Amino acid sequence: VISAGNSRPRLMASSINEEEASALPVTGYYEMKPFLTNLSNNGTKLNYIKVSVVISVADSRDITLLEEHDPLLRDAIVTILSSKRYEEAKPVAGNTNRQTIQAEIRKKITDLTDECVGRRIVKNVIFTEYLVQ
Repeated sequence: VISAGNSRPRLMASSINEEEASALPVTGYYEMKPFLTNLSNNGTKLNYIKVSVVISVADSRDITLLEEHDPLLRDAIVTILSSKRYEEAKPVAGNTNRQTIQAEIRKKITDLTDECVGRRIVKNVIFTEYLVQ
């Protein structure tokens, strides 16, 4: 901590020692393998969606819990993505389709981890890639 009073700046002792600082939670990111699946269709044309998902947690120590439940989380995401029709997934002005799907996945992942872990660990769900063909 630097103090700048009437004289030149000087260092002051911090109120948190190194051991206490290392015990404080740090945001963590769990990068899942990319998702590539068919979109729901009416039998005319096959369409695909590819999404890369990163889940942020308030405490990086909780990443191991996401790893433990990865198969359950992946299944939930694939189920949501494959249920969408091209019209619901295609990029539009303002990314409203992408945001709607992202919000649905965030809610599902949050609900699943709350149930499995017994407490809130998910901070956000981030799309680092979103392609629809």
